[in-house]
Amino acid sequence: MQEAARDLAALGVETVGGDRTRAFGRAGNGAAPTIDDLCGHCAHEKCAIGPSGDMWPCVLGRFLTIGNVLRTSLAEIWGGEQMATVTAEIAAVHGEGAQSCTPPQFLPMCGPCGPCVPSVGHCDPRKADATAEAATIGAPA
Repeated sequence: MQEAARDLAALGVETVGGDRTRAFGRAGNGAAPTIDDLCGHCAHEKCAIGPSGDMWPCVLGRFLTIGNVLRTSLAEIWGGEQMATVTAEIAAVHGEGAQSCTPPQFLPMCGPCGPCVPSVGHCDPRKADATAEAATIGAPA
């Protein structure tokens, strides 16, 4: 990560964020993803819907199907029992605080905390001054 940050800084990128490798796709080396692999911000004012209509709490949470919009309305799925179960499972692993802020790699207009890196904790825009330094890595000197 540090080498990539140096390369980006040499290209003029002023702030570089990073995160740990998560076990999704090829990075999983054949292991099935788990809720631990997620950042914990899933299903907070967003979801992902695949071409077959399957709905997930986020694009990386495709192993947590919460419904299918071709069979059930989006509103029913969003307010349904499976959604409540999945969000409770995510909160049990990541805590309720994971819902307080969405990192900008998922929602670019979020910015009070600077580059929010889930592996350093979950930022809270109300405490932006306290988290901005901890969440920024690889910034040029």
